[in-house]
Amino acid sequence: MKEARPQPPILRQKKNHLPDDIVLDILARLPVKSLLRFRCVRKSWYFRITSPNFISTHLKLCQNQGYVIHMPTINLDNQDLKVACDRTFDGISEFKIPFSFQSGLAFLVGSCNGLLCLSDFRLQNSLINNVFFGFNDVYLWNPSIRKYKKLPDTCLSQLHLAKLPLPDDHSFKDGKNLTSIKEKLALAKFEQQPHGMLCCIWVMREYGVCESWNKLCVVPVVTHTCFIGFTKYGSLLIQKKTQEICSLEDKYVLIDPETLCEKETSIQAIHPLVIATYMENLALLDGANVISY
Repeated sequence: MKEARPQPPILRQKKNHLPDDIVLDILARLPVKSLLRFRCVRKSWYFRITSPNFISTHLKLCQNQGYVIHMPTINLDNQDLKVACDRTFDGISEFKIPFSFQSGLAFLVGSCNGLLCLSDFRLQNSLINNVFFGFNDVYLWNPSIRKYKKLPDTCLSQLHLAKLPLPDDHSFKDGKNLTSIKEKLALAKFEQQPHGMLCCIWVMREYGVCESWNKLCVVPVVTHTCFIGFTKYGSLLIQKKTQEICSLEDKYVLIDPETLCEKETSIQAIHPLVIATYMENLALLDGANVISY
């Protein structure tokens, strides 16, 4: 009578095996720095982490990081961008721009999902229009993965411009700043008063629909005030100048438009800042003609 063959032992690794969809879900919630290292674990992980679908999923899960990035409009000595907490502007880290411009000055055009757009800043044309004039080279840059690419000149030649009427508010006529607040087009208008200034904030509820302009609030500010922009959470950042010209004694203040509460930040900069929302992401990881540094 033949002896019964013993059953092979159940391997422990099979018992603890996780399905691929769970592994991908865990990976999609990890910080960028960890994901860059995990590309080296195995070949399948490399292709998954660098795939467009995974990059898109990771972006959706990392929307609320609460970071803001800023740099002075003019600073020949220090062309670094500073990352700060959106609610307090307390500094977190700094990024040194890995490319240079013909003028020697970089201008932060804006950001989208953490991908930064920078261009050459020519002083003589900066007061005309910071978006379309005075630019030479334009770069997309993702500092969280240390990659960037230069946009071809044809991208700028294909831009289409459109005119949108501004809110009909003749009482505020001493200055206008087009900006955005909570991902909606916004307009800050100023009016000089006997003992200060008023800042009227308008928001376009539906983009492109002129009738949707809505007056959000009116914020009292001091006379020598420079408008900087809004944070992701809707706070207004202004530069309170001690005199008409900028100096290191100027204060950068966050104002809550709803409660009018003010919070002084620790920012020190002579020239007005350019700010943009920031978040770590994997954009450009799978892109062509991308330069690593």
